[in-house]
Amino acid sequence: SRVTQLKCVMFPVPIVRHLDETYKFLTNDEATKGFLHVYDKVLAFWKGSVTGWFPSFHTRNFVGGVFNNFLAGVKDPQLYKIADDVASGKKGIITTKLGTKIDYGSLLEETNKLGAINQPGYLDVMRGVEDDIGGKMRVLNMPRQIMEYTENRLRLPLYIHRRILGDTAEEAAAWTFKFQFDYAPEALTGFERNVARRLIPFYRWSRGNIPLQLEQIVKQPGKYGAFSKAISSISGKDAEQEKEILPRYMRENLPIRLSTKDGFSQWITDIGLP
Repeated sequence: SRVTQLKCVMFPVPIVRHLDETYKFLTNDEATKGFLHVYDKVLAFWKGSVTGWFPSFHTRNFVGGVFNNFLAGVKDPQLYKIADDVASGKKGIITTKLGTKIDYGSLLEETNKLGAINQPGYLDVMRGVEDDIGGKMRVLNMPRQIMEYTENRLRLPLYIHRRILGDTAEEAAAWTFKFQFDYAPEALTGFERNVARRLIPFYRWSRGNIPLQLEQIVKQPGKYGAFSKAISSISGKDAEQEKEILPRYMRENLPIRLSTKDGFSQWITDIGLP
């Protein structure tokens, strides 16, 4: 077949003919390419409009990222302070368990080179790909910039944590991609890039998060159990009975009973856990 992703794969002649015709339609036809180009822009703009403009989204995203870092072994809050210093260009040094000293500048250079940071995941793409949305209009780029700022403060603590444990730069980046996901086009197959991402909004995040959570539930059930106990402890004894009269959409989003005000129970829900 002339389909580049199927190089060296053998098929019966009629199937090859059908594959080539379909591939030509999807890639070479100018009308189709024009439609897909516009579709991609519209989809990217929609993703940004329902996410990055809302402060609550960035809060939930940070909470979810911290939870995934917790699953990855990041427990020391000081790592987030170090990560912010690294991202801000401040000077400093970390010492790994192997005794190696790494300065903050080298850490930032490593993560940039390996693509472990500067991936604003709300658009499911890396920085630069979505520039068409805003172009030179800085206002339209603001959600991306906020998201990128947040993402870097989530990815760097995990990367630094793994480097301190003695991982190489590549191993630390791989660990970061597992728990915070890799939005680079190279991380997807041709079918995923050309079809799945267009049909399923936020496909890359779902593709990384769903198997990750299923895997970690099996490997680390204690962490999920501890969180459930924490919710029960905060909510109190009356919460379970009151929970039954909450709207279904609230019950399904891990509601937490906070307190009582003027005779009414106060609940928080949809806190953004992955």
